[in-house]
Amino acid sequence: MDSFTKGLKFFIVALNFILLFGSIVLLVFGILFHTGANLDFIEALETKTKDNIRDLITTTGIGDVNNIDRFSFTQLLGGWLAHSMIGVALCMFVLSFSGCCGAWYKVRLLLLIYIIVLSVIMFVEVLIIVLMFTVPITIQGQIKREMDFTIADFQGLAGNNGRTLGWMFIMDYYKCCGTETYKDFQNEATVWDRTPGSIVTRIDAPLICCKSIPTGGADNDVNCAREASKDIYTEGCFDVIWNKVLESSLYTYVVIGNVFLLQILLLLSSIKFYRDAKEKRKVKPFKPILKKTKNNYGS
Repeated sequence: MDSFTKGLKFFIVALNFILLFGSIVLLVFGILFHTGANLDFIEALETKTKDNIRDLITTTGIGDVNNIDRFSFTQLLGGWLAHSMIGVALCMFVLSFSGCCGAWYKVRLLLLIYIIVLSVIMFVEVLIIVLMFTVPITIQGQIKREMDFTIADFQGLAGNNGRTLGWMFIMDYYKCCGTETYKDFQNEATVWDRTPGSIVTRIDAPLICCKSIPTGGADNDVNCAREASKDIYTEGCFDVIWNKVLESSLYTYVVIGNVFLLQILLLLSSIKFYRDAKEKRKVKPFKPILKKTKNNYGS
């Protein structure tokens, strides 16, 4: 084995070992989210938002502050996100284990698994990138539909289900309202009470969407949640979060490009090691027999 191949082997093994460690960490967090464990760093992020919602409930007299005190983001993350994290972690574990052991010991089966899984991942990545640049509305539309689906269970300040509290946390933290607009709640929130507490005239947006904090729970105290006041956050949460993720687009594209180039290097290297392992298994069946016979007869 030449020095280049040996160095490439150590590089692949080291990189996959790091990926293996990362998969274990991701799996642990996925399990913690699934079980609803209290995590200090998440509790620190949600403290300010909890205080804001608690003050709003106290001021208006709508809802129960105990609902906020009992709520935790880890409970909200314990559904599809936790399951996704566990699934991705297991996939990463199989990929990194196959690449690490396959490259070090040149096990053809493990290298083949590594090549197939990595090829599928790269294909999906290319497909997503192509869709994002050619028909971004396809991906965005699917995400928006999922967000609208969760709005159906929104109950306002008096609600105590996970989706209601989750939406209030998101809207307070990002200063947004609804998926695309506050009108989403009028169209999608079928169980939302638009005249909660002592309010008589219907409100047009959840009270958490008010730019100005309501001064009380009477009808005139919550005018900020009516269209005429123009005191409602008009930007949808999807656009706010989407822009947050892509606001450093150049940095994001550089990172994605480098990761993809690294994946290409890993794929080509694993193919090389697979072929080398295959060549070593090619043994001429009659050559050892002929050599032994020649030695026995001295000819």
